[in-house]
Amino acid sequence: MQWLKQLLARPPAPVAPTVVGGFPAPWDLDRPSLHAHLADFALEADGALPPAAATLPDEELVRSRSGSSLAWAPGALDGVMGHHVSESAERSVQPLLRALIAASRTRSPEAVKDFYDMANDAEVLQLVDPLMEALRQQRGIDPAALHALARWLAREAPDRAPVKIGIALLGMLRPAQDTELLLRLGRHEEFTLFAGVALSNSLPEPEATAQLWALARAVKGWGRIQLVERLAQSPGPELRAWLLREGFRNEVMNEYLAHTCASAGGLLDALSAEDIDDALFLGAVELLRALLNPGPAADITHYDDGAAVVERFLAHARGRTAAPLDTCLALSDIAGFVEGEDRDWASLEALGWTAPRRARIGQDARQLLADPVWERRAVDGMESADTAVFWTASTVAEALGLDTWEQRFHRQERALDSQWYHLMRSEDAARVERVLALAGRQFNLAAIATGPGEELGMGPAFREHSNLDMIVQSLGRFPGRGWPLVAASLRSPVVRNRHVAARVLKAWDRASWPAEAGPLIERAVREECNEDVRDALLGLRTP
Repeated sequence: MQWLKQLLARPPAPVAPTVVGGFPAPWDLDRPSLHAHLADFALEADGALPPAAATLPDEELVRSRSGSSLAWAPGALDGVMGHHVSESAERSVQPLLRALIAASRTRSPEAVKDFYDMANDAEVLQLVDPLMEALRQQRGIDPAALHALARWLAREAPDRAPVKIGIALLGMLRPAQDTELLLRLGRHEEFTLFAGVALSNSLPEPEATAQLWALARAVKGWGRIQLVERLAQSPGPELRAWLLREGFRNEVMNEYLAHTCASAGGLLDALSAEDIDDALFLGAVELLRALLNPGPAADITHYDDGAAVVERFLAHARGRTAAPLDTCLALSDIAGFVEGEDRDWASLEALGWTAPRRARIGQDARQLLADPVWERRAVDGMESADTAVFWTASTVAEALGLDTWEQRFHRQERALDSQWYHLMRSEDAARVERVLALAGRQFNLAAIATGPGEELGMGPAFREHSNLDMIVQSLGRFPGRGWPLVAASLRSPVVRNRHVAARVLKAWDRASWPAEAGPLIERAVREECNEDVRDALLGLRTP
């Protein structure tokens, strides 16, 4: 039996990793590759992925690694951070470079795992550019081995950071070998920036521009922003027309692209024509609204042609009675801009915003706003069940000085969408009482008041908690009113709900507190799990 004892004493033989796509896979084989996930979806008519493809299979793992329950929108983190490369990033790329070369040359399980783990933990946005530069300067690189590793990462990896490195590596290879792979991945906003750069680097002109333009039409978020910024660098006539009519639109903020598209698209030249098409006019409406509302990018105060463009727009708006209702908002924004007294007009005069010109522009805009057609169309639009139509109509109505409270209240009665915030802007106590009564009928307060927690209150599951906030945050102006809503907020698992309830009770004089307020506050103090909320609640115990 000695042989059996010796056999049992031996450590089990290591299990060789499963080879996937020519390389030993250093991940759980139950995890799907991100490319395979995206390839399973049929594209929509415009070449876009369907909404169901937006959430990648590694989303929960990404959140757990970050230690946050919040998730960035696809491509948002890369879009916000930009391409800033620090000196420390340039130094730290050397270990990643050595690991990449070892993995591509040997394909050993140990070398591949070392590289994959580093790529998966790397700050990819900071390391990709210096990694590519270091590779270009490296001698003795086997292009075939590099291509095999890059394609393996892009096609097989179940984690987004290694996929991004794979895309970037494919962009180094000429002639292009994997355009369709890059386009499929690039249709997801998380990878659009990397795919766009790779396509630009690997394809000749004009094919590169054509592929980027097709990809830009298929994405609507950060991917659209990142691609349009590249396309706007040297656009041809057709691309300039698209930039002015559609290219600036995105689901993040039109302000990100308004200045880029107006400048690169030649908005002044386009509006200088005697007649313009409806699509260009609508594009001008939206571009001017974005330029006139300062945001995260260059605006009207950075736009050399701004004053001249506004003048040409007003000329086209005159007599355009069938213009979109948004036109009224653009006219209001124009008037508000030129009439603003707190602007640095001395500096803006260099861009053509002289006092006489501003006076003419303001007079023209006010004259167009005075047309009664806008009020009639706004009132009619507020009868629509469509949320977007109502939003535009109500915004126009308020810009014209109309009271929209009753229309918003009737809309909330029908629960078409959330109007609580707008309804609570009222200073009329009788109106507020109507809002509170309606909230009492529409809210399930017992389902909200489940006890304190650390919830951030994000997402559809917390829609009612968010709506409750819209009401309670305004109750400090109305002592004693809406106590059932305040009490439910005090027992909500959402931290912000409890913060807001504490602020309201602090704003109320104690004589307006109902009898049950004191005991409920004592219970809240005992059960509170958030230190900041507990401090606020303790402050309520002392007169």
